[in-house]
Formats: sequence, C-alpha cells, structure tokens
Amino acid sequence: MTTALPADLPAAVARAGFNVDLEERALQNAILSAIDDRGGYIGEWWSDGAGCCVLLLSPVREAFRGLMLEIALAWCLVYLMSNELGIGQFAG
Repeated sequence: MTTALPADLPAAVARAGFNVDLEERALQNAILSAIDDRGGYIGEWWSDGAGCCVLLLSPVREAFRGLMLEIALAWCLVYLMSNELGIGQFAG
C-alpha cells in the first residue's frame, strides 16, 4: 500500500509517530491526533472546487489547503512540527 500523501509529506509527518500508509479515514484521525498532541485546534474544514481547506484556530489562526482533506491536515501538522523538523515557522 502507498500513502495518500504526496511525496513531500510522508517523511515529515511520519516523525509524528504514526504510519503514513493508513487508510484514508484512519490517516485523517492519526493526523488530527498528532495536531492535538502539539496543541493545535482545528476549527473547521470544507471542500470547494480547488480541494479542501482546514482552518487551524490555535495556536495561531491559519488556513491550509490540499487536494484531499488528509493533505490539508498534513500541511497543518507540518506547520505545527516546524521546530521539530528544523525548518522554522512558515506560512501555510
């Protein structure tokens, strides 16, 4: 099985301690749990013609987009993990 995440995300989010090859809903739940573990709080998410958007409300208010929900969530997680990953803060 291969991950639903694009090539640039699995190595980063795998450092959160979960299997990136999980099925769609299980992967979303694992990413949400990792976001919560890092003090993140997701307000809402929605789909539009361009894909999915996730709204992070805490620790900062920021929106993350992806073609699928798990990709938008993964970018949110990468943002929260930026110091752990050694990449500093970046804009989503």
